[in-house]
Amino acid sequence: MLLKDNESIVLTGKEAIEIIKTINYFVISLNQIGHYYEEKINTKNGECDFKKEIAHFIIKNRIANQLLVARGILLHKFNRELGDDDMDDIERAIEKTKYWEKPGD
Repeated sequence: MLLKDNESIVLTGKEAIEIIKTINYFVISLNQIGHYYEEKINTKNGECDFKKEIAHFIIKNRIANQLLVARGILLHKFNRELGDDDMDDIERAIEKTKYWEKPGD
């Protein structure tokens, strides 16, 4: 159950555009990389080249930082008051999210 304050979140047009630009850049670029490597992916070096290109794109373009900014815009809009479970609405919504773990974990 969300706090009443969090049932409706309002973004300015500028904030929404910034978030859309960030997501769009990432999604379209990944799609273009996928299309470029689509026919090559089943070759001996194709999959390796594809993975290297994805990693290079993410690192070179500081995708994690761009996503952090977009997330920050959204997080700033929420009332982060803790509930009876000592979590805010965001924490509660993502508590069961499975994140990357190092191999073997």
